[in-house]
Amino acid sequence: MNDAPHPLVHCHQLLRQLGGIQLEVTSMGEQQSDLHTELGRLLSEAWKERQTLTESYFSLLRSLAGLCEDFTQPPNSSAQLDIEEHLHKLLTEHGLEFVHCPDGCSFDPVHHLCVTTISDESMSDGKVVSVVARELVLHNATSPGMILRPASVVVNRLGDTQDVQEHTA
Repeated sequence: MNDAPHPLVHCHQLLRQLGGIQLEVTSMGEQQSDLHTELGRLLSEAWKERQTLTESYFSLLRSLAGLCEDFTQPPNSSAQLDIEEHLHKLLTEHGLEFVHCPDGCSFDPVHHLCVTTISDESMSDGKVVSVVARELVLHNATSPGMILRPASVVVNRLGDTQDVQEHTA
């Protein structure tokens, strides 16, 4: 007698094994789909968190830079002056640049924000009369030269008052 199983029995066993493998592959595909969906959700959450942190970081830099830009009152003491100098140095070390805009330069809407205008016939039209706050530019590996805040300036405008309103709005 031959101990080998009948070919139909052997074929039936193979089909059963293949059916089991197919179920495992289907299950793995569903798991992969679930993992892919979860990965997409996590990436979306991470991106939103990154955006929030970036906005908070830029807001903090603007606020700290504002402390260095407060021209309304000179420092009351040498300690206050030291704090202001250390803060300015710290911000500069972290890539923040305070861009100087000389009086008399031409108004540039990319780098300047007109807070008000005057009309002085002795100056050319569109020239910066004075700087209220300097431009802040952040230099780092991911965004070299990103403007955090344009310079707040007073601009000389000769001509129509409606034109003046367009530049200050």
